[in-house]
Amino acid sequence: MLEIRVNSSAFNQEVRKKIASRALILKGNEVAILYSKKYNAYITPGGGVEENETLEQACIREAKEEAGLIVKPIEQIAVLDCNYPKIRIIHNYFVCELIKEVDDTNRTDHEIDQDLELRWLSLEGLKQAYATHTENYKYDTWMQREFIVIPELRKYLK
Repeated sequence: MLEIRVNSSAFNQEVRKKIASRALILKGNEVAILYSKKYNAYITPGGGVEENETLEQACIREAKEEAGLIVKPIEQIAVLDCNYPKIRIIHNYFVCELIKEVDDTNRTDHEIDQDLELRWLSLEGLKQAYATHTENYKYDTWMQREFIVIPELRKYLK
């Protein structure tokens, strides 16, 4: 499993900590990705783990809420421990099997504001998408983080 700690001397102060679970959902030779039309950015479905929730349960919930996908986590393939200026987030990435697509999502106001669209991309398409950075620092950072994880999917794609 890939484990990376992203640190910077600028972030040495004590900050709030958050545990997140992210879904890398496979369908044949493609991976589900959320595209923000507002920010021209690509984001994997995922988010914070709630109280009394396992990493796998959070992964399942976030995939349904954000992408309308029912999934089964297969394997955890990466942990990225990232320090941002005001928060430390430990991102846990799971390869997931797609069970079915549903029309039901439960996006937060923030996710609705991003104008998210579900897309299915090949590994090469993902690499190209994540190699393109936006001018929005927040989303650019997210895309760089996930660009690190994408090559780990190679062995799972048919």
